[in-house]
Amino acid sequence: MNIGIIGYKNHAEKLIRLVNSFSQIKKIFVYHPIKKNLKRLKFVSKKINKTSNFQDLLEADGVIISSRNNSHATYLQSLKKKYIFCEKPPADSLKDLTKIKKLDKKKIVFNYHLIKTFFSKYVKKRIDDKKLGDPININIEISYGIAFKKNLKKNWRFNKKNIFSTITGNLGIHYIRQLLFWFNDLKILSTYQRGVIKINSIDTVNINLLGDKKVNINVFLSYAAPKKNLISITFTNGLLEFDDGKINEYFPRDQFDKKGQFVKPQVKRIKTFKDSTKHNFIGLEDNLKIFLRTIYDKKFFDSKEFDKGISSAELILKIKKSENKK
Repeated sequence: MNIGIIGYKNHAEKLIRLVNSFSQIKKIFVYHPIKKNLKRLKFVSKKINKTSNFQDLLEADGVIISSRNNSHATYLQSLKKKYIFCEKPPADSLKDLTKIKKLDKKKIVFNYHLIKTFFSKYVKKRIDDKKLGDPININIEISYGIAFKKNLKKNWRFNKKNIFSTITGNLGIHYIRQLLFWFNDLKILSTYQRGVIKINSIDTVNINLLGDKKVNINVFLSYAAPKKNLISITFTNGLLEFDDGKINEYFPRDQFDKKGQFVKPQVKRIKTFKDSTKHNFIGLEDNLKIFLRTIYDKKFFDSKEFDKGISSAELILKIKKSENKK
């Protein structure tokens, strides 16, 4: 199997390394319209063919789009007959999202890899089987200290020109999509974006949402705080917690001390990963494996996943639109 990859640095290089590790891949066409830029690709493999010839992508069995956000829609339309694995966001404007809605959904998958992780699937299982009752509240707290790095001004995460280059869009869209995996309906109630350190950009955001018209959801994301990756879900008969790779379940609700007072339910360790980075990387790896297996088997992707991928981007863009009115 031959795979084309558009992009060569940062996350694209991670994808190149991953694809190269799969035995079924015989050739990788790494594409950039300016071929001399491909000299910057650090990773070396006999499978890799660096190219600026777009025709090479058309001859590949499938194509991975990991280029700049504002190029995604153009490449999706140019490669519309191919199997495509496209990094988030599908597009960075409502106009372009409208265009790609018309493409063949069955051959396109967007890389919202959090929905392929163990924790996401376990939460979905508990929501469906109701062992813990009904979910009523979710707190998502994700933070890193990126904003304090010396090369801050050169970091693309602080380019405020497009919401997908801010923490709200770049990181937030992953959790919006994860929530749409758990719930059919998602509404943003309020958003507060700000710069905690003294820069003219956004490094922190709070998003308050409502899932399926009944579940309160709070999302806190920051590049200006110590590393934290914590998701706490309160059900009517138990609790679920993801704490940097450690997954705990607390059940049942009705547990008491000697005086008959409620105590925190007994904890059960469901699974332990090295950390959240490793846990989420496995989701990325599995998503790529699904993409390659679908090509090999000549099958199709679930069009509902395509639709929810588009909806996730639309919700982020609505944040931008609503704040522009203020």
